[in-house]
Amino acid sequence: MILAALALSVLAFIAVLRLSGTVTVAGNAAAVARDAAAAMRSPGLTDEEKEARSRRAAVTLFGAFLRIAAGSLAAIAASAAVVWAGAAAGFYRIEEAIAVATGWPFLVGASVAAVAAWIAADRLTRQKAERP
Repeated sequence: MILAALALSVLAFIAVLRLSGTVTVAGNAAAVARDAAAAMRSPGLTDEEKEARSRRAAVTLFGAFLRIAAGSLAAIAASAAVVWAGAAAGFYRIEEAIAVATGWPFLVGASVAAVAAWIAADRLTRQKAERP
């Protein structure tokens, strides 16, 4: 029962990250950072233009940080809620779940399964987007 709850908690984590748009925000933040770095290296911009672009990027990146932090916190909370609910229902003790969750077999297996689930979700999303 512990493994089922932990697997469900990993799926909850992934679902919240995807549904909250946290990954998209992170990708957009990376693009903003790249653009700001390119502007700073640009010989065609004045120092004032470089500073203005850097300030705009800083504000955008701070907003992205807040959104990424909120999405990550929500994903962690959803994952923890699944594990806590199982313990509260009496299926296992929380100490037992922590012991299993922190063991290397679960960590390796959960990592592989999470990557596979993420790839599957990406493919499903792309297939839906390609349909007329």
